[in-house]
Amino acid sequence: MNLDDLILWLSKLGFSKYVYPEKLPPGIFPELKTKGCNSFVVWEDQENFGNDCKTQDITIVDVLFNEDEPYGNGRISFMADKAGEIEGSYCTYLPTGLPFYYLDQKITSIGELAVWTDDFKTEFINYQKTIFEESLNAE
Repeated sequence: MNLDDLILWLSKLGFSKYVYPEKLPPGIFPELKTKGCNSFVVWEDQENFGNDCKTQDITIVDVLFNEDEPYGNGRISFMADKAGEIEGSYCTYLPTGLPFYYLDQKITSIGELAVWTDDFKTEFINYQKTIFEESLNAE
């Protein structure tokens, strides 16, 4: 899957598209929420620190969910290199800003993307329950 496929498939799955035109400092992304719909934001040509500690331009696609849904505090992020190839993806729990789930497999079709998005919802709800149970046990 490349960046163009991802954007097309998310649109076909009913996600609303937004493009964030500003270049942000490395590692800084505003907190975004979506109300009443699922959406995705394309962050084009953003500087990011690579494994070699040098900055490189990447494009990030953040998939956001309706904040009224049980998984509304979650985000899926896909990172693409300058050539538009998806390099990786992960899911973030927005209240903490911490990733909780990484996608290791390559998505090759819109069907796989739909299944993986549904899997995210289940994983997110389970993760949220785990955090809640841990907070109760800590008291």
